[in-house]
Amino acid sequence: MDEGGALLVNIQAEYTDRETWDGWLSEKRKGMPQAWPAAGERKQVSDGSELVVRFRLVDVNPLEQYYIRETHLEKWRDGNLLASESYALRENVYLNNELLLMLQVAGFSEVIVVGNYTDEPAVPEHADLVFFAIK
Repeated sequence: MDEGGALLVNIQAEYTDRETWDGWLSEKRKGMPQAWPAAGERKQVSDGSELVVRFRLVDVNPLEQYYIRETHLEKWRDGNLLASESYALRENVYLNNELLLMLQVAGFSEVIVVGNYTDEPAVPEHADLVFFAIK
């Protein structure tokens, strides 16, 4: 193992988001894919157009620890649809101890975990965990 090097990585603590965490339950998975929401999140941008974003869960696999979301993006101006795109996004879910083990196996000896992009040590209430790892 070569000495030296550092790694900074963050993960979202999925258990802090009820919708995502509930998706691990069998009865919730039976209802997938979810229907597209009727209204999306809207944002006015600097060129005067409006962006609309919609998300839905398509699949959750608690055994393999991943979920797939689809996103649908639209660009509007003056009531006219200018463009639209859809994508599937697969996200693997890692919990704190799994990432610590991966870092150890990769040869990182010093690892500090803080929460929510602060200097505070991570606690279960933090939605984002940041790992500082040194070789």
